[in-house]
This record gives sequence, structure tokens and C-alpha cells, in this order.
Amino acid sequence: MKVRPIAIGAAMLFAVLASGAAAEPGSEARAEGLDFPVADVAALENYYCFGLQPWDTQGDNEIHDGIDLVARYSPSSASIGRVAIVAPADARVERIVEGMSGAGASELIIVLRMNKYWHIAYTFEPQTADPAIFEEQRRSIAVREKQKVRRGELIGELVLADVMPGSYPHVHFTFLYKHPDDTLDYLFENFLHIRRSDGTDLAPTTGPGSPWKPRDLERETTLYCPYEYSTPEAKAAYDSLPRRAANGDTCRCICAYGSTGGDCGTCGSI
Repeated sequence: MKVRPIAIGAAMLFAVLASGAAAEPGSEARAEGLDFPVADVAALENYYCFGLQPWDTQGDNEIHDGIDLVARYSPSSASIGRVAIVAPADARVERIVEGMSGAGASELIIVLRMNKYWHIAYTFEPQTADPAIFEEQRRSIAVREKQKVRRGELIGELVLADVMPGSYPHVHFTFLYKHPDDTLDYLFENFLHIRRSDGTDLAPTTGPGSPWKPRDLERETTLYCPYEYSTPEAKAAYDSLPRRAANGDTCRCICAYGSTGGDCGTCGSI
């Protein structure tokens, strides 16, 4: 596996998406809908919803651009825990890069390219300050750059050990339509202004223009709630566990459109 360190911060994800076009994973027909990205839903404790605002602690009023898949973790465990993360669709591993999480811990980002327009990204955030544990996280990535992966294939394992107090080990799961004309500089400089879907601007979830039959939608780069594009089975998995807001509420759904004050937005709380 070849890991490339790059500049830290939230803009990192978009920077790696902006570089060069390459061949698609395959021309064969693709099943429609994203599978659940975790091999065993029982390995998860809960989720933090897409769209929570504010999500940052820097005063930027950032909107949460993905779903945090929070692993079950016992601080008293003497062994290293692991959560298997799998490909939700056929894709190609576009980039593997390192950065720093908002909690100040090392993280690994894996970007999967479904096609010219649609990308999936995983941010592995073990939330540990122990260099040896993060080295184990590096070794637990099962793919390499430019590798084609099939739906359900292992991407890597989230490593659970020596988590920093007040943090939660998780994988941040992101789904993105990228405008073909976007440049690296633009994405770096305008990260906080990249559109997060508000639920009224969804791209087609099936048929022409969808991730499964892609075309230029003639719209700006947009982050979408992955749940909207998931299979019924994956939606059932999401619905089986608590869905958290930043303010501590439990939400009725996982796409917290219209969130203010870190609440559930139009989801509503339970």
C-alpha cells in the first residue's frame, strides 16, 4: 500500500478527488443502490447524522458532510478490536492519504471512484494518540491505489484501541457528485462553500443521471446523504441503530436536513 501524506484539514478529501480522470471500474451492468459499508452492523454503536450544523468547533458553522459510523468500543478491553469496512459498490481505489482528525489524531482517507462523476470516501478515524496503534491502522487497510474493488469487498478494518478520552472511534462515510470542471485549487479554497444537499436537490437515485447510469448533471459539486442512495437492505441496517445529533438528541432519520444548533433538523428527534 502506498500512503501519501498531504495537507491536513477537511479540504483534503476534495483535493484528492480533483485530480486526473482514469478508466472506469468496468463497463458491466451495475446493481443500483449502495450496500451497507460495514460488514457487520452489530459492530456499531450508533451513527452521527449527515447534515448536522454546526459540526465544527472552529466557528465556521460547517455542515457535517457524511455519516459517522461509530464502532462499539470498550476501554477496558486488553485486545485490539476491529471493524471490517467493505465497498458499497463496484469502484476503483483512487487515493489513500493521511491527515488529522478534528480531535487532533491521525486519520486515513480512502477515496473510491465509481465513475467520472460519483465518488465514495471513507475516513478511518481510530482517534488514538498512540503511534503504534495508528501504525496498526495503516497495516489494516486491505487495498492499494488504482485497485478495482467489487461490491462487498474488504476495504480495511477500523482499529479499536487506546482511544483518546472524549473521542469515539469511527469511519466517516461520504458520497459525492463532483462537477467535471472543478479544479484542485478551487476545492481547497472553497471547501466550506461546497454544497451539502438539503434534501430538495437530490440527483436521481435511479435511472439516467443516477450514480448507476451517470452523466453530467450540470450542477456544482455536491455532497449527498449516502442513505438516500442506499439499497433497502442497507437502509434497514442504518435504521436499526440510534442516529445521533451533535446536541445529543436521537434523530428519527439519518439525513438531518435543516439542522441548526446541531439538532436533528427536519428529521425531528425521538
